Amino acid sequence: MKGIRLTSEDLAKHIRDAGDTCLLITPGVDAVVADALRERLEHGATKASVVIDGSHHAERSGYGTTGTWRDLRESTELRAMPGTRLGLLVTDCGAWIFAPRAGKLDPREDVGLSAVMLEADQEAARALSERILGRLNKFPQTDVGTRERQHEILPSAQVHGEDEPRARDEPITEKDVAQAEKAIEEHPPRDYAKERAITVYTAFVGYIEMRLVGASLGKGARLKVPEELVERGLGENELRQRINESVKINLEEEADTGVREINERLNAIRALYTRQLGEPHGRIYRKRQRQELEDHLRDLKWEIAQANSTLGEKFDAALRKQLDDLAETYSRQTVRATLPELTKEEMSQLLLKAWHEAGAARRREVKLEVTFKDLTWETLQDDALRERIVQQFPELERSTLYREYQAHAPEEGT
Repeated sequence: MKGIRLTSEDLAKHIRDAGDTCLLITPGVDAVVADALRERLEHGATKASVVIDGSHHAERSGYGTTGTWRDLRESTELRAMPGTRLGLLVTDCGAWIFAPRAGKLDPREDVGLSAVMLEADQEAARALSERILGRLNKFPQTDVGTRERQHEILPSAQVHGEDEPRARDEPITEKDVAQAEKAIEEHPPRDYAKERAITVYTAFVGYIEMRLVGASLGKGARLKVPEELVERGLGENELRQRINESVKINLEEEADTGVREINERLNAIRALYTRQLGEPHGRIYRKRQRQELEDHLRDLKWEIAQANSTLGEKFDAALRKQLDDLAETYSRQTVRATLPELTKEEMSQLLLKAWHEAGAARRREVKLEVTFKDLTWETLQDDALRERIVQQFPELERSTLYREYQAHAPEEGT
């Protein structure tokens, strides 16, 4: 055996010089090899036996093309063995085991050693190829020495053709060709070898969303007044208008939760580092300022954690003050003798019980949600949007709004 370099052109030459025997197993056949197989038939040689993967998946990786299948059906005995990824060529002149190159996956040219030429083991290679095709007796009987070498190379079960893979019995039909061509037409293969060298970009601006969650504490909550207190103060127009059968509890007027300061700080960060583009784009920021922006947001999250640690006590204190003030209002009213006497503390407890039973607004932790998003290439090519961005960041007027560079540049000789 000898390691060699084997290209499509080399395969084509060996096929033209094949003699009566030409058996080719490979994932797919490109135009160079297909032409050699056709020319061989035109010169009066017997049809070559060709086994390929037989699916559009092979072309997607760059192993030949489905476009050669129709010519191969005319010029060869074309069969399919799905999943084939290794190569084997057997002729009257020699035998080669090779590794086909996936052109759409590997950008390199055919360099280095890609095949093994079988010399003393040529007969074993011919026998192996015939067994794969399920035709054990095509070649003349070999001598005893050759059979002994086959037993040395292959396990006993393989020598006798047991439990071995087989090519699909039926040949590739016109229907198979049409289905493969349709699959390729509907979903053309991506050339990953080229995509490794395409130009990519980094935008100078990006989208950002920042909002406080849970910052509204009990705002606008209404409390149903207990029946024991509803009829108190019916003669007082002002109280009647205020109370009726429910009353509004606004804790934000009483509780110094620190949320206002946090919101003001967030608004300052928005004004300093972001700009509003309006619907549907929202806010944008300069990417070069992202580190500074994230430092401020990290400090703000620390302040939020501090505020959350005391939020419960402040919330309860504000609620109790609201309810005590309301109880004070009730306690000052002149009531009918038929109504039960209630102290201010008892009224306050009735209101607190009603608050809990109603499941009214409860304290919540304040959270800061921040989302960064990139602008798509199509968005950066929008002239109207570009004009709006430049209005907000005039220093970008003479730029393209992005920097481009090669994602991958193949090194020389690789």
